[in-house]
Amino acid sequence: MAAISFSNCYTIVHRYAGRRSAEKAIRLLRDVFTPIDLTAQLLNQAIDAGFQDFEDAIQYHSAVHARTECVITRNPDHFPRAPLSVFSPAEFLAAHSFRGSAQD
Repeated sequence: MAAISFSNCYTIVHRYAGRRSAEKAIRLLRDVFTPIDLTAQLLNQAIDAGFQDFEDAIQYHSAVHARTECVITRNPDHFPRAPLSVFSPAEFLAAHSFRGSAQD
């Protein structure tokens, strides 16, 4: 998970649910995901990438650097399709069934 995503999540949750909820959310994210450091190299790649949205460029290059399989975003049309798969949250959930039970 791109380091910038922690800040984004904190801001959104804080706006709608308050500081405690925002802090709880980023702790959960920290415990579930590995943060990808925003290095000078990644920043330079994002700056030079020509994306219309700078944050999307950071997300994309963080994912490429981490060799992830996919990016999950509310703006899938903002991302190149190679070398990563790009999903909206709904597309990702539809493609990856999380309905499993202990019997499966």
